[in-house]
Amino acid sequence: MKKIIILTAVFFTIFSVSAQNWEYYYSTSPDSYGNSTCGNKESDINYLAGSVFNSGSGNYDMYMVKTDNMGNFDWEKTQELPYESSFNVIQTVHPAAKTNFTYDHVYGAGYMYNGLDKDMYMYKVDYDGSFFFEKVMDGGFGDDEINSMFEVDFSMPGFTGYVTNSSGNKDLFITLYNDEYFDISLADSITRGGIGDEVGNAIHTSYYNEIYCAGYTTSTTGGDKDVLFVRYDRMLTDFTIDTTFGGTGDDVANAVYHNDMDGSVLIAGYTTSFGVQGKDMYAILVNTEGEIMWEKTYGFDGDEEAMAIDYDQQNNSSAYVISGYTTSFGTGDKDAWVLKLNPATGDTIWTRVVGEPSIDEVANGVSVEYCSITIGGTKGSRIWQANIPDESHYLVGTTVDAKCNGDWSGEIQLAPVAMDAGYTIYWNGSYSTQSLNNLGIQAGQYIMEATYDDYNCTFVDTFYIDEPAPLNMSILKINSGCFGECDKGIDIQASGGIPPYTIHAENMQGLPKLKSNFLDTTLTGYCANDEVEFFVEDSNGCYTMNEYIIFEEPDMPVVVTTSATDNSCFNSCDGSAGISASGGAEQFSYEWDDALSQTSDTITDLCAGIYNVTITDTTNCIVYETLEVGEPAEIIPSFQVEQVHCYGQANGSIVVSCTGGVGPYSYLWSTQSTSDTVTGLDIGMYYITIQDVTGCLVTDSIEMTQPDSIQISSLIEDVSCYSANNGNIEISTTGGTLPYEIICNNGESSEYITNLAPGTYEVTITDFNNCTQNESFTINEPAALDLTMNPTAVSCFGLTDGILDANINGGTTPYYYSWSTGSTDQTVSNQAPGNYNLTVFDANGCSVMSNTIIEEPDSLTIELIPNNILCNGETNGSI
Repeated sequence: MKKIIILTAVFFTIFSVSAQNWEYYYSTSPDSYGNSTCGNKESDINYLAGSVFNSGSGNYDMYMVKTDNMGNFDWEKTQELPYESSFNVIQTVHPAAKTNFTYDHVYGAGYMYNGLDKDMYMYKVDYDGSFFFEKVMDGGFGDDEINSMFEVDFSMPGFTGYVTNSSGNKDLFITLYNDEYFDISLADSITRGGIGDEVGNAIHTSYYNEIYCAGYTTSTTGGDKDVLFVRYDRMLTDFTIDTTFGGTGDDVANAVYHNDMDGSVLIAGYTTSFGVQGKDMYAILVNTEGEIMWEKTYGFDGDEEAMAIDYDQQNNSSAYVISGYTTSFGTGDKDAWVLKLNPATGDTIWTRVVGEPSIDEVANGVSVEYCSITIGGTKGSRIWQANIPDESHYLVGTTVDAKCNGDWSGEIQLAPVAMDAGYTIYWNGSYSTQSLNNLGIQAGQYIMEATYDDYNCTFVDTFYIDEPAPLNMSILKINSGCFGECDKGIDIQASGGIPPYTIHAENMQGLPKLKSNFLDTTLTGYCANDEVEFFVEDSNGCYTMNEYIIFEEPDMPVVVTTSATDNSCFNSCDGSAGISASGGAEQFSYEWDDALSQTSDTITDLCAGIYNVTITDTTNCIVYETLEVGEPAEIIPSFQVEQVHCYGQANGSIVVSCTGGVGPYSYLWSTQSTSDTVTGLDIGMYYITIQDVTGCLVTDSIEMTQPDSIQISSLIEDVSCYSANNGNIEISTTGGTLPYEIICNNGESSEYITNLAPGTYEVTITDFNNCTQNESFTINEPAALDLTMNPTAVSCFGLTDGILDANINGGTTPYYYSWSTGSTDQTVSNQAPGNYNLTVFDANGCSVMSNTIIEEPDSLTIELIPNNILCNGETNGSI
């Protein structure tokens, strides 16, 4: 079995068997933060800077510490100020007059709080920690802070960060400090501002002292952050690149690195754009014109952020190394994350998570050593530094376990992961002159010590060659089978070795008996006196010792007799079946296929049917038998039923007869009658129990019903006019039993009786069963029409103000009037004297006629009788 072993596995904590792994905490304060690291390969020195909590003042103070490249403490400096302060960055600068890098000057920079806001602060010490000077710079409008620093040329560090302008926004800030003249001021700086914030988080320089700065801006995005990348000349008089990168979310650069090999620049930080979940590490490689060569995100479901970059150009192939943190593993806290990238594509060469559960680790700085990588920052709430092996130099070990127990077939094969070669290897303390392989070995522990000769880096790993347990074969049982049959067999159990197993079976002449390669543990098909050799082979080709077996015949065959008892009644399921076996091994087991799967020699409670039984003796000799359990014919009653004739009567009857069972039969009705015929039955359920002479019973029931009562309904039409003969009766019948006979006392026999005079009529309905129902109906007539005329004479001779008026009674309202004048009103006015006729119709068309006269008075006659004047001149005449 092959196993791949890498000296230190990716995504585990830094502790491993490698002698070069270590980690240290610095500062005695339990509340401290490491913000920056700086490594010097030439002098094997590392620096860390950050802040520590001062329990006396209640503030955070600036802190820096010097260690060797193994993390051992050299010296530390704490700068206590009246208010809170912190080193954001630490950098070494090589003095122009010195040729030994051991004597580098050390700069720490960040901010100090002045009681109102933050001021930029720079602090310089010598290589031994001796204080040189400090410098405070205040822009005057708010917070000002140094975030990053790098050596521009000998004796001159460059700084970047931000200053707050008069509008309250942050402007990117770059300044240079001349170490020779101890000179730095805001006048030596350049700022870049916009309508939003511009912040410098990282600075780096080229071989030609061009200054590269990266951070973020909100001036061009409307609020979210975009990566800001600028390049200035050495004198800060002009910028030659000024561009932004990013998407619709926040995009921030925390680190920048100029590659003097090809002039490219790597920018790294984080992004929330491009559809990522949370934060992802964000890296952009640009060419000398600031154009993107490749752009990558690195991340998982949590947050990932890049904080620092270093470049590995020690070996035949170069690579970028990025450090930062991830929250995508373990318990969701921050773990330090280190990635080694192919500079041509941005693809990961390897990645490493460094962390412990429930503790935050952030690698704010990274330094590539010869065979390892040192990261520094914060672990929990302590300033922390750790060293991990560079996996580019790892050896991959492939082990092959020994095939069989105790043999010499194990292997260890080594091969470098990268292009490195040239290792000196010791196995278990002995120098190995063979290549990178150790072949043909027994099981055991093998300690490899591999020294990478170019850098004298030593990797130690332990390999284990396993071997399978000893391969064993056990004979569990030899089966003699059945008398005279070639069904003898053997049960074999294999253990140890490597499954699956092959069981070989050969006869004494070396020829296979049946099949030679059985994968089962039970082998059968042998005859009496067969002599067979058995042995086991595992999947690795290992073998057990041979076993020789001679198969024997049992003493006598198995003899079986059967018996069965039928059911006492149809479907009574009280039958039974029995088996008597002898011979064979004389101890038998029984398996029946009845509903209860009974296992005794006699089984009961059986329904009629066919039953199979398997009889097995102790040598697994099997005999099959079949038995049948019968039953008598089913008792089936039949009934002649005469239902109740008329509603409410009790004249129903039932006659029963039977087939099946064993006659004669006895009967018991729910009426307590024991005859086969019951009569005079009312409606309801009638139950019967029938028993044959063997005592088998069957029950049944008959429902006695009756027709519905005869119901008569009618539609009556009365005569239309007084003394008319046009009345009608329409009869509807339900219930009883069809057909119906209808007899009316006027001699009619139809459902429709017509042309009836007023009066009462008797109807009798008789159904098919001679059931009758009587009903009487009345034909009514309206009262006779009675017309009275009431004329009004004209008031004066010759006038036409006469009135015709009529009063009508009887008949059926409403009434309709027809005068000889053509009027249809009951009262007609303004009529002349004369004769008038009136016909009145009621609602049924019945009518009555009458006439009347409008009279007038005689005309007035005037007779004039004069009385003459007696004497002339007198006035005594009259008329």
